[in-house]
Amino acid sequence: MLTSSFNDPATAQDMAILYPDIPQIGIPATIQGRPNATVGLQFKRTSAVSGDIGQQAGRRLTSHLWASNNATIYS
Repeated sequence: MLTSSFNDPATAQDMAILYPDIPQIGIPATIQGRPNATVGLQFKRTSAVSGDIGQQAGRRLTSHLWASNNATIYS
């Protein structure tokens, strides 16, 4: 459960809002609906979170830092 993954209830609530448990629209799209227990019932949600952390967070931080220093950035 998402709320048990965080010590701060407010953080857990924010994560639940940002990453809703809607398997029909989750990633990866190759898994239709809710994954079975062998990969984890929250596999799509954790895939979205880990993808954002691993792939998007660094790009967004770098873009923000460059833009804040008046550098041209395309992202």
